Amino acid sequence: MQKIEIKCKGADSLPIDTIKDFQGKLKHITRDNLERLKVSILKNGFVAPIFIWQYEGRSMALDGHQRIKALLSMRDEGYDIPLLPVAYIEADNED
Repeated sequence: MQKIEIKCKGADSLPIDTIKDFQGKLKHITRDNLERLKVSILKNGFVAPIFIWQYEGRSMALDGHQRIKALLSMRDEGYDIPLLPVAYIEADNED
């Protein structure tokens, strides 16, 4: 199985399936840009942690939505997705 190289460190590492979209489906990426992002991840590795807000026991992605979408697509293509580095952002609520 092909692997994605992690080239950064975060405060923690989480499985991709535990990270939820904070913005829902607001972010859109074209098919061409998704493919470019996948090529970039393969060439350069995963180079920046995903910012996470922990809310009511859930890990909500504040950024990295398109990288997550690319990684999920790559997993469907047979790539092994390692634990992803994350940085936690502190906030009392979503306002």
